[in-house]
Amino acid sequence: MAIASALEQNSSLEKLDLSHCDIDDDGVQKLAHSLKSNSKLKYLYLEGNYISSVGVHNLLKCVYNTSSMQSLWESNHTLRAFYGQRSIYSPSFPETAANRQLLQQLGEILATCNRRYSTPGCSTASNALTNNTPYKINARIAACKILRHYLREKMLEYWECVESMEEKLVPNVIGWLVRYGDVGVIYGVVRDMPWLLEKKADGKALRGGNPVLVDEK
Repeated sequence: MAIASALEQNSSLEKLDLSHCDIDDDGVQKLAHSLKSNSKLKYLYLEGNYISSVGVHNLLKCVYNTSSMQSLWESNHTLRAFYGQRSIYSPSFPETAANRQLLQQLGEILATCNRRYSTPGCSTASNALTNNTPYKINARIAACKILRHYLREKMLEYWECVESMEEKLVPNVIGWLVRYGDVGVIYGVVRDMPWLLEKKADGKALRGGNPVLVDEK
């Protein structure tokens, strides 16, 4: 699929309308794969194509791949929508309870992560993102997705504290979360002694329980 290859190299296009282009699940899979390397496209319209739940799952995996912490980090963080005002439902993707739930999950990820933290002027308790570089914005979105996945049912209880952290603390906290699995302990330490997590040795921090180099861009 030529357009999928072109999207991998895209450095300027922000909106692409591929509605009613006879795209099937295989085509969506190729598009989803290429979009992992695309950090510019914001809107991809896919209404009126032959996309089933398999294709929609690939779109969800493109922006929220929970296979591992690394795959979440490498997901696409710039896409804001896969369809516009028109419904994505079709004979290939009927409006069933399971499909509604799938679209709801996709919509929630795009709204609470990709759109929320990429919108100019949005802010957290710690700082505004307006002056941040694209790298820092994407890193923040990636961190929120990782925390969303690993906090799960306790997400709402601890989300406000985690969301207000400085970006440099997030890899340390995530490392603890995966390594020890005790969200309560992590929350308490971050709340009461955040300065402990700011200490780094040789410019390293924990990601996934292992020390890794942190890009300070």
